[in-house]
Amino acid sequence: MGRRGEDGTAADELIAGPDDAGLRLDAFLAARGAATSRAAAQRLIERGEVTVDGVVRPKNHRVRDGARVGVARPAAPSPPPDPADVAYEVVYEDEQLMVVDKPAGVVTHPAPGHHGVTLAEVLPEGSRVVHRLDRDTSGLLLVARSEEALVTLQRLMKAREITR
Repeated sequence: MGRRGEDGTAADELIAGPDDAGLRLDAFLAARGAATSRAAAQRLIERGEVTVDGVVRPKNHRVRDGARVGVARPAAPSPPPDPADVAYEVVYEDEQLMVVDKPAGVVTHPAPGHHGVTLAEVLPEGSRVVHRLDRDTSGLLLVARSEEALVTLQRLMKAREITR
C-alpha cells in the first residue's frame, strides 16, 4: 500500500471498489480511513496531496470502480532547532532594560515562513524586544524587562529620542 511520491514523500494508494463507485473523493478518503474526517480529507485535497489515477482532482470528484487514489503523507517534521543555536551577547543589563548584540543570521521575532527558534524566544521570560533587526543584519537591540520599560522605550523610539 505504501509507496514514494516523485518528491520523496511517502504515499498510500487506495483502489476504489464497486461499493465506492460514485462517492465524492472527500467521502471516499474518510470512509477508507485515509483521513480522519471529510473536513480533513478536504484539506488534503486542497493542498494537492491527493490524486486520482495520477491527476489532482477536486473534493467533489466522483470516484469510479478501479480508480487508483494516491494520498501523499508529508515527511515527518524535523526536530525543532536547539535554542542554544541562537547566539547573542548581553552588552548591558539592569532591572528594566537589556541591550543585546544580535549577530547576522539570527531571526529577531517569529514570522510566517520561519520555523526555527528566534532571539525573542530565547531571551529571559518576560523580556520583550523593543524593535527588530533583519535576519542578515547585526547590531544592538533594546530589550525591555518590564511592561513599563517597553511602553517608555517604544514612545522614545517613536519620538526619535533614541538614536540607533
